[in-house]
Amino acid sequence: MLVHTNDPARIKGLIEAHRAAIVDFSTEWCGPCKKLAVDLEDVEKEYGSEVAIIGVDKDVVSGRKKVEGQVDEARFAQVLPFYADVAGLGGVPVLVFFKDGKRIGKILDEGEREAGMIFGAIPGLKKPGNAFVSIEEIMEREDMVAARR
Repeated sequence: MLVHTNDPARIKGLIEAHRAAIVDFSTEWCGPCKKLAVDLEDVEKEYGSEVAIIGVDKDVVSGRKKVEGQVDEARFAQVLPFYADVAGLGGVPVLVFFKDGKRIGKILDEGEREAGMIFGAIPGLKKPGNAFVSIEEIMEREDMVAARR
C-alpha cells in the first residue's frame, strides 16, 4: 500500500495498522528521491497491503512549502516523536522502518539505498532470491555513513 500524506495522525494510524511500514521523507525537487520512488514501487508490487509505504513531503512538514491545512513541524513531531531524528537531517530522502508499530531503523545515505536493502530492512519480509540485507547490516552501514560525515 503506497500512500502520500503529510497528516501526522494518518501516518501514525498507518504505522500502527500494518505489520510493517516504511515512511519515506522526500521532496519534489530531489533527484535521488525520484529514483528511490521506483524502488518503493517495487516493494509495493511485492508486498501489496502487507507493508504501508508512506510518502511524506519534508518541505511541507518543515514549513519550507506551504499547503492548506498543514500542521506545524512542532505538532508533527508531537504526534510522531521519531520525526525529531529526521528533522535535524539536512538531506533527503530518509527512510524510517517500522515493524509492529515500533521503529526498527532508518536509511539515510543515498548510496546505501537500493531495492534489496529496502526489501531486507524489515525482519520477516524477504524478497525471493538473494536481495536480503539484515537490519543489523543496515544499522552498521548507517554508522559507517555517519562516521564519514
